[in-house]
Amino acid sequence: MIIGLFLRHIKTYKGMHYVPVGNYNFINYLGKNGSGKSSIIEAFDSFFNGYREYSINKSAKKDGIYTKDNFPYFAPIFLIEKDKITKNKKEFELLSNFLWTVGKNEIASRVKPIANNFFKLRDKLEQDGHNKESHFLIILGETTGKRIYIPVFQKNEYFLAKIGYQKDVNEIKETNERNEENPDVDEAVNSYIHEKFKSVLEIIKKTYSYVYVPVEIDVENFTKIETNSMQKIFGKTLKNEIINAIDQNSIDKINNKLNDFVKEIENKLNGQYYYESVNTSKKYLTSIDLFEKILEVYFKIRVLNKGNSSNKKLAKKASELSAGEKRQALIDLLYAFLIEKQERDNYVVIGIDEPENSLHTGLCFEQFEKLKEISKNCQVFITTHWYGFLPIVSEGVGHFLNKNEAEEKIDFETYELYDYKTTVKKDMEENKNKIPHDFQLKSMNDLVHSIFYSIKQDKPYNWLICEGISEKIYFDYLFTDEIKNKNLRILPLGGQKEVIRLYKYLQVPIQYEASEFRGKIYCLIDTDFERPSDEIGDGKHNLQLRRLSNSNNGEGKTELITLKNCYNYATSIENALNPQIFAITMHNLTTDEKYQINEKIDLEKLSNTDFHESLKNFDLKTFFKENQGENKIRFADEYVKTLKNTTNQEKYIPDWIKKIKDFFA
Repeated sequence: MIIGLFLRHIKTYKGMHYVPVGNYNFINYLGKNGSGKSSIIEAFDSFFNGYREYSINKSAKKDGIYTKDNFPYFAPIFLIEKDKITKNKKEFELLSNFLWTVGKNEIASRVKPIANNFFKLRDKLEQDGHNKESHFLIILGETTGKRIYIPVFQKNEYFLAKIGYQKDVNEIKETNERNEENPDVDEAVNSYIHEKFKSVLEIIKKTYSYVYVPVEIDVENFTKIETNSMQKIFGKTLKNEIINAIDQNSIDKINNKLNDFVKEIENKLNGQYYYESVNTSKKYLTSIDLFEKILEVYFKIRVLNKGNSSNKKLAKKASELSAGEKRQALIDLLYAFLIEKQERDNYVVIGIDEPENSLHTGLCFEQFEKLKEISKNCQVFITTHWYGFLPIVSEGVGHFLNKNEAEEKIDFETYELYDYKTTVKKDMEENKNKIPHDFQLKSMNDLVHSIFYSIKQDKPYNWLICEGISEKIYFDYLFTDEIKNKNLRILPLGGQKEVIRLYKYLQVPIQYEASEFRGKIYCLIDTDFERPSDEIGDGKHNLQLRRLSNSNNGEGKTELITLKNCYNYATSIENALNPQIFAITMHNLTTDEKYQINEKIDLEKLSNTDFHESLKNFDLKTFFKENQGENKIRFADEYVKTLKNTTNQEKYIPDWIKKIKDFFA
């Protein structure tokens, strides 16, 4: 897996930059034109496939970049399962062990600001359970002159000494001291590293199959079966498939027949003329010859067509499709061959520039949905201007690029897609100003379009819109069946106002086109002391907005009430959970008596009324503010864990949860 990238002077990037990727399969780069999105996935094509030269930053060229310490390079960070590597394991181990163990105090001061990104990445890997016993951690790249380059944050002499090659370094120095014509020790060390690790880089490049889909692409040629890109997608090498299908006995018979035929001709020439091969090393037909001829006759004449072969009159050649249809065809083709999990020798990595290019908004949703599914079986890098995919994906990452023209620097703001809305809202409130200034408007607009078209699909989505990430944690478990069988998505928006805002955006189109919608949307908010002032009705069959309320009905039940309902006793989701599981969860998290349900009450007989009364005895808000505000999330995680370990779980599911389940049923 590719998990990060260091580069210098590559296309949009002047100077040294760290480009975040992360331990994800679905990676998205978002930002304005010229911010450096496409530069990343295009340069990966240069690195893995070598079809194009690296594009060098124009400003850096003018300043003069080909100095000893300022040359352009491209160096990805890899996390590779150890059993994937069978050759040159010694060099892999040496480099990987260095990177797993190198300390921050060993970093050269001039590169510390950028090197710190690597240490943050390494800390995250270790938190996720990756270590030097199970995975190789490798940073290995090349200069634009195809020389091996390892950005290890220190002088190469120091690096070689650390991995056990001090003797070799000493010999290099001694040799250079004796040779007046070659006094540059650094150059000699660099040459040594190149020779030592070039086979490692070759193995890495063969371990990955990178397929690049730029915006401007010749679809007809790209989709021909015999191309390298298509072979990577198929997971089979066409050459091997054909050669294996050719019977060697048949080739021998053909050679014998042809040989006899040539002799017969020569006999008729009465010894005055004869035929001899101009290539002395090649006298007979081989399987490779047949492969090349089969390629020419059978495959090169075939092009992709859109349509059914049984009704060719309605079909179109790929070259005749509109720009949007071509984009669709490419994603359809990738989806067809990558959706099924299969054993492959290589890690497949797809780099797609603007999948939404030239497509209607309604079709954008389908494109990203397919790419999301593909990412379950390979790594997918995407650049995009369309934010509508953000709520679709619960596993992945979005990197927002912001170019600082004055400093010629590109900054990244990273959001996990699991709860991006909540995090973005928090960051915008703190005025980080690193994400695009039009993000709030554009993201809500694309979000509405995304949801709107998702519930019109033949296999529609259903949506449960909530306030925050803690609600999502509860709902991801409590609605497991609906997520699997009803295509339900849980989307936290980061607050009550945002939920109401989204509801109002969706209300008008759904009201007038109700018959077209197959999916449903349920918006749920807490009840605060201050009621929302919005005049919002009861909703429609497939769109509803409700708030949780421990209303004073004498039964101590949590109800789902409309915004028009005047009862406003403050109720958060924690106030509406099961009393028994709540009490056990709180006890597991803290022994502080002020946060415990009255122990004199028999938990098995604890009623909702008793529970709500007990909650008045301590301040949940204070508890949730402790541990730097992490307690609310910790509580949700522990509650779900406790519920999972409980027998007869159905008994502990609140009635209001069952009512929402009924809505989607």
